[in-house]
Amino acid sequence: MLWRIYLCFFVLFAFAMAVLAKTLHVQGSEGEELNAQFEKKNIALKSIKATRGNIYAQSGSLLSTSVPIYDIYFDAKADGIKPSEFNKGVDKLAKQLTSLFKNNSKEYYKNLLTSARNKGKRYQIIKRNVRYKELQALKTFEIFKLGKYKGGLIIEPKQRREKPFKSLAARTIGYANQSAQVGLEGAYNDVLAGKEGKRLMKRINKGVWMPLSDANQIDPEEGLDILSTID
Repeated sequence: MLWRIYLCFFVLFAFAMAVLAKTLHVQGSEGEELNAQFEKKNIALKSIKATRGNIYAQSGSLLSTSVPIYDIYFDAKADGIKPSEFNKGVDKLAKQLTSLFKNNSKEYYKNLLTSARNKGKRYQIIKRNVRYKELQALKTFEIFKLGKYKGGLIIEPKQRREKPFKSLAARTIGYANQSAQVGLEGAYNDVLAGKEGKRLMKRINKGVWMPLSDANQIDPEEGLDILSTID
């Protein structure tokens, strides 16, 4: 019986030593390679669209312009968010969001924010396609007013192309997308489009990328305007 106990002890000890040796090997010789593979797969430079140029009528009236809109996210694991400040302000923030957007109840937003905080979500969507005036109000809200690092507020800018005169001369003004380029928008797409910028982003979920530090960001160059002869 005694030698069987010694044998079991020896086998378990050898197994533990093998696991420890493999761990040290991975951390040492393979660690840098694995980290490099992870970064290559999950960290990348993503494009930032430039502000597209405007198209004007002969009189100077706007025929086509880019309207800024924003997607709003909440980084529940932001280092600067203090538990006491979050617990104290989440109720008021939920009430302010309901008052601003009028699409969900106060309880909905409070549960959304609290759940994101408890689960440690880094990129919880709050609202898509927020207009500039709404954004300015949002920046004054409880918790969010502390900014990105202390309040977890993440702002993703986008653009929406609009024609102030709606359907008037719409075909001549045209449009440009991946499938077709029509009218002035299409003919002068390279001039209007500007030059895209670059930003370092990290994949935190399937298809979801979160921007990292702005230190290495390359800002986009705005597109040029066009003054047409349309009267």
